Amino acid sequence: MEERILSTVTEKGQVTIPAKIRNKYNIIPGDKLVYITDDADNIKIKVIKQTSIEDVFGIFKVDSALPFDQEREKALEYMSDKHALKQEGEE
Repeated sequence: MEERILSTVTEKGQVTIPAKIRNKYNIIPGDKLVYITDDADNIKIKVIKQTSIEDVFGIFKVDSALPFDQEREKALEYMSDKHALKQEGEE
């Protein structure tokens, strides 16, 4: 069922996300919105959740610990790939 919820664009181009939408999709401060357009002038909006240390804790299986800088680089690469897939809708 299609539901229409209205919001207004300010002079600065800002829009408040209606509470009903924020609650339904658990949109919180720090989350990102991706606007996806097509040739028919349709717009889809996808939510990219903010990343915290809890999101990446324990995702790597290694035989021995790496130096912190290398661990951080691997985590950043993993999360970049994960976000790219979300943006493409392939997750």
